[in-house]
Amino acid sequence: MTFSVKKIFLLGLFFVALFSAPAFFLFRKISFQWDVRKTIEKGLVFLQTNQLPSGEMKVLYCEEKEMNNCKFESSSVPTVFVLDAISFSKNKQAKEIFQKGHKFVLGQQNEDGLWSYWSKESSLFASPDFDDTAVASLYLEKNNILFRENKNKFEKNPDGLYYTWTSETDDLMKKVEIDPGVNANILAYLKNNDEKVCSFVNSAVKRDNKKLFYYPNKQAFYYIISKAYSSGALCLLESKDDIIKKTISLQKTDGSFGNNLETALSLSTLLNYSFEKRDIIEKGIGSLMKTQNKDGSWNAQAMYVSGIIKPVMYFGSNELSTAISVEAIEKYLRML
Repeated sequence: MTFSVKKIFLLGLFFVALFSAPAFFLFRKISFQWDVRKTIEKGLVFLQTNQLPSGEMKVLYCEEKEMNNCKFESSSVPTVFVLDAISFSKNKQAKEIFQKGHKFVLGQQNEDGLWSYWSKESSLFASPDFDDTAVASLYLEKNNILFRENKNKFEKNPDGLYYTWTSETDDLMKKVEIDPGVNANILAYLKNNDEKVCSFVNSAVKRDNKKLFYYPNKQAFYYIISKAYSSGALCLLESKDDIIKKTISLQKTDGSFGNNLETALSLSTLLNYSFEKRDIIEKGIGSLMKTQNKDGSWNAQAMYVSGIIKPVMYFGSNELSTAISVEAIEKYLRML
């Protein structure tokens, strides 16, 4: 090999090395984004396939936190959790899910403008409550869907905090179940940034309040606060840094933040706050994607519980876990 040929050869290798590394990383990035989109699509296909003819999304109630001994009973607002979680999606499956789901949710509002947990089709009864009313109303309002006016219906206790239950409910339960998560949901809907309510919610985050009547894990509570803030409860900005710090501390070496639902909730919480440390988010997304089932679902985990009612019942379903997982992955995709 002459000097000139060798020089040309080495120069060629230099340019290959120069351009092949970026090309490789670009290819890997495009390939991963394709995998992410396929994961989202599979999740949405599962949700579309399992949506009931009425438009409802199933949520089970179970005797154990591990989601054993479960039953299905028609409920109204859990469908809102699913619809809201996938509301970022432009996929055709999501649009079809929305069409059926909106009709179901609207049909559950009573003449006073309120919602109850159990649906009108259920054999079980629950009084109307302000938590479900706030969640359903906020979702419909965000999507420009008309419903009966109800913002003047929300009641406070003598301390200036919102009740969970209306005056139709047992007086003891009404007085006892003053919940920070419920108050955050109401703040998100009313957007009044009420000073006493904001202080109550922010203090609950700061103290790592154990007195959460409806949420069996921190991740669900943090998720609710982050969504309330991103929906307009700006006074909850005070809790942002604390929640981010506490959420990050829950991440394990495999990238997860607990079970698949806890991981999805944690990722959405961070992304609701525009958290930008890609390594933390991407490790979590990678872990979450690995737990998707072949049918596109994620396993049912307990999202919330029945409050002071005994025995305690745990609520969740594959549909709910799947929607919240899709939400986290969709938000990550928009971050890229």
